[in-house]
Amino acid sequence: MAKTHLIPPTGKFYKAAMHAHTNLSDGKLTPQQLKDLYRSLGYSVVAFTDHVRFLRHNDLTDAEFLAINAYEFAVAHEMVEDNARDDCYHLNFYAKTPDIDKQVMFDEREIDWWGLTAEQVAECQFADEWVRAEYSPEYINKVIKKAGEHGFLVCYNHPVWSKQKEPDFVTLEGLLAFEIYNHDAQIMEGNGFAPHMYTSMLEAGKMVGCFAADDCHCGKSNDPSSPYCDAGGGYVMIKAEELNYSAIMGALERKEYYASTGVEIKELYVEDGKVHIHTSPCTQITFITDTRRRESVRVNDNGLTEAVFSLELIEDKWPYNLDYKGFWIMCEDNSGKFAATCAVPVEGLR
Repeated sequence: MAKTHLIPPTGKFYKAAMHAHTNLSDGKLTPQQLKDLYRSLGYSVVAFTDHVRFLRHNDLTDAEFLAINAYEFAVAHEMVEDNARDDCYHLNFYAKTPDIDKQVMFDEREIDWWGLTAEQVAECQFADEWVRAEYSPEYINKVIKKAGEHGFLVCYNHPVWSKQKEPDFVTLEGLLAFEIYNHDAQIMEGNGFAPHMYTSMLEAGKMVGCFAADDCHCGKSNDPSSPYCDAGGGYVMIKAEELNYSAIMGALERKEYYASTGVEIKELYVEDGKVHIHTSPCTQITFITDTRRRESVRVNDNGLTEAVFSLELIEDKWPYNLDYKGFWIMCEDNSGKFAATCAVPVEGLR
């Protein structure tokens, strides 16, 4: 059987920050300062995801840097229901093209909730009438659908920090990606890592992409040497032929990337019914499915740089029925850094 590349063999990897805030919402740095910080850390792409308001940053794009126009949509349970819990939905909306200029599904209550001024609201353009938000997965599905109709790709953000439970998210449809790691939440509060929740999406049949992100605010420090700097901790490595808006957004839609906090994935392909992965030095590589079937390759030091997993069930190891629909792979090194692939459907690969 011919080799099927799950990450393209051609093109170049571009390091991307897919969740970052500026002083246009609750971040500390200006958009230009945030660009400069990420450029100093080796990034080529930043999605500017300020809260509530969709503001474009095409002026920051140049030959070596791409600004993705985006914003972070939110529904807080406390905002829409009296005496509700402090759980919430946060979603990043990424404009598929740089000319999109209107946001969707704005609730007037957000003005007071986020402390917006009349001038800040006036800076925004709206694609539809303002809405009355609800706190339910059914409503969020309406939001995701509306965002897609107006040219946005949607990522579901920091479920542990948001106090979300499986029923809140496993029925969501049409997501681009799921935020498996949120650096700000992890280093500030220890609630930014959600691999088990990503697997729950897989178990529900949702083969969505996998993001590691900063959610950078630079609230305590913008010095990368500080343990409290929330820039540079979680990122996406996007494989694309060129550094431009169309190529990067197309690669994201095709899931031609991986999530990371430090480990590299150099190759990922399927050949003759086996999944091959090549990485930077790791101590463990784990093949995870939507069933109880999991397999790990592990060494005592950081000497692991490749693994091979059969797509077929190994009967002497798994003697019971574990027919699975998809998989993803987690690669971990001995410093606690990881890389994760997107979920991959097995149909057509075996």
